[in-house]
Amino acid sequence: MARQKCFNLGEKINIDTLTAELNVSNSPIREALTMLEKQGLVEYVPNVGSRIISFSPTAFREICFSLFTVVYGAYELCLSKNIIDIAIEKPIC
Repeated sequence: MARQKCFNLGEKINIDTLTAELNVSNSPIREALTMLEKQGLVEYVPNVGSRIISFSPTAFREICFSLFTVVYGAYELCLSKNIIDIAIEKPIC
């Protein structure tokens, strides 16, 4: 069964709470946090623990602009190759 939990930016992740909520030992939680840290979604702070990354409003705008640029570029490419209908009907993922 898939589970979903929302965290706020900068929020500390309490391993004990997650182990109780998910009814698992702390080993898979720690392993998952290590994977998320490698992906840049979680940061480990010595003597504090893991927390969700946070970033400034300026960084958020830059991320949004970069995402828009990539999506718009892909759209323009599809238009130039006249494959926009195919791209909509058969997404890559």
